[in-house]
Amino acid sequence: MPLSSLSDADLWSLIVNDNYRAFTVLFQRYWLKLYKTAQKYIKDDQACEESVHDLFLNIWNRRNYLIINNFDHYLKASIRYQVYAHLKKAKLSLISYQENLHKDG
Repeated sequence: MPLSSLSDADLWSLIVNDNYRAFTVLFQRYWLKLYKTAQKYIKDDQACEESVHDLFLNIWNRRNYLIINNFDHYLKASIRYQVYAHLKKAKLSLISYQENLHKDG
């Protein structure tokens, strides 16, 4: 059975056991969706890519003790955290950033 046909939970079981190929499948499954979510808030393509890559790097590094029951929910919450962290680092709040977008647009 190809890895791409496995459920997220099955892939996660393999990832916890250090299966990098399963991790790659999960990455490919969610990368674009997470990138587009980040793009709603960060209009910088490079920053969006970095946010998604940082999220997946964090998951890989913490795979041995993370408990993820619902990947879709976990990843949505995690990418929002990455966006907020990026905006904070850039010293922008999400509210002021969106207000500036509306003024400029």
